[in-house]
Amino acid sequence: MRHILSVLLFLFSYTWAQTDVYVIQLDQAIAVASEEWIDAGIEEAKALDAKLIIVELDTPGGFPGSTRAIIASMQQSPIPVAVLVTPQGAQAASAGTFIVYGADIAAMSPMTTIGAATPISLMGGPSQDKDKKQDGDKEEPPKEDKAPQPDARMKKVMNDILAFARSLAKSQGRSEEFIVKAVTEAKSISADEALAQGVIEYVAKDRTDLINQLNSKEAKVRGNNVSFNLDGAKTKIFEPSLRLRVLTVISDPTVTYLLLIGGIYGVLFELYSPGALFPGILGFLCLILAGYSLHLLPFNFAGVLLIVLGSILMIAELMVPSFGILGFGALIAFFLGAVFLFDSGGWVVGLSFATIGIVVALLTVTFLILGRMAIKAHRRTPFAGSEELVGTRAMCTKAISNYGEIRVNGERWTAFSNEKITKGQMVEIESVKGLTCHVRLSEDQEGEKSG
Repeated sequence: MRHILSVLLFLFSYTWAQTDVYVIQLDQAIAVASEEWIDAGIEEAKALDAKLIIVELDTPGGFPGSTRAIIASMQQSPIPVAVLVTPQGAQAASAGTFIVYGADIAAMSPMTTIGAATPISLMGGPSQDKDKKQDGDKEEPPKEDKAPQPDARMKKVMNDILAFARSLAKSQGRSEEFIVKAVTEAKSISADEALAQGVIEYVAKDRTDLINQLNSKEAKVRGNNVSFNLDGAKTKIFEPSLRLRVLTVISDPTVTYLLLIGGIYGVLFELYSPGALFPGILGFLCLILAGYSLHLLPFNFAGVLLIVLGSILMIAELMVPSFGILGFGALIAFFLGAVFLFDSGGWVVGLSFATIGIVVALLTVTFLILGRMAIKAHRRTPFAGSEELVGTRAMCTKAISNYGEIRVNGERWTAFSNEKITKGQMVEIESVKGLTCHVRLSEDQEGEKSG
């Protein structure tokens, strides 16, 4: 009897935990975190013995290396993977186009788009074929071979992406013509156009619609006909771990850049005002997170060095009177550092010029404020020796009963007086012995006291 109950309990728990369709929602730029996101989802789907994995995609693009890794994971999955571009208004741009092509089953919701996968150079836009001659152009003598120029580099990137695109289209039996135009002409089409041109197999308004369309139908998956029996299919949505969620946030290029800038200025503020502690601690935390994120992203050392140079020039401007020359150089270094910080490898996923402009503007304001403070400090009349304090008015910051504390010229001093002086009253320094100021109640305070 005990064995029968154990078997029934096992069957009940198995039925309860059974998942037919496993859903992975990928609505982010494609980066290293996205690779882990997909890998973790596929592993959990395998553990649950799911029949189908649906990746709900909405992405503006991403890094080519991460895109290839995601496609490899999908194609190595023992469970068929369907990619659905959803919800309405979503896009599968640049890297997203390749992920759709790499899926076993491709679908899009109405009012979604796919395409615009043209590689773009950070040195001035898409590569142009300058070898074509216009009518009437004179032939120029052959030039000596020189080091590869940006156009030559972009041609290599273009050829590599085109080869990958063609191989994906052929292996998955999808339109080669469209993906080539998406790469070379930045072409983008709607869901209905994608269905008509053989880019996708289904147009579905949501995952439920897609499941209903796939139910009891055969689909060609990696050369084999697979039949899906999805009547009453149980669906489970992938829930990423906290670590993966944090990684997704900090591995965004914009967040990484802001962490780097915030960390540098947190540390600089701590050095400028020693003892503040909080800016320094926060700055070091930001630098650690930025360093870890840069380790994951394809960044350019030149960009980091330019940002560090900008920080050094900013400090130098505050210490050496250069009439703004060093400060201006710092802002240029910050701007160029941001532009070259990330090596997109062909697809733009780096920093937008709007983000760079806002950060540089904030740095300019910060520089002007600190510069004004520095000028005031330079113009302040210097004084040396404790004798200069005699006759100076100060505020009592700790009640004086024989001994207490006062604040003068931004500094705290131990104070001695035969009078009882309460906190907040003004005193006058009569003499200074060592680190102790002998004080008496200010005349105006005496009048208030007697009154």
